Amino acid sequence: MLNSIEEFTYEYGLHLKNINGTPNREHGGNIFGFKSMGVYIPGEDIYVIGLSNCDCHSPTDITRNIAQVTLDELKTSARKP
Repeated sequence: MLNSIEEFTYEYGLHLKNINGTPNREHGGNIFGFKSMGVYIPGEDIYVIGLSNCDCHSPTDITRNIAQVTLDELKTSARKP
């Protein structure tokens, strides 16, 4: 939260986001033809990292999707008796 009361969704190099209402932290980067993306869900201790050695494809979407599927599976298995 900024002094102006405006919410700022970036801290310490991480983007503050959520997956279906569950808070997560994200960070991506690239250098000389390589790309990366990390999604951390602290409440469930899930960390998914996507790496690409081609600057033609970003691993962002697939990394987020894997994190979401993992979170959904964890929640589904927790409901089973």
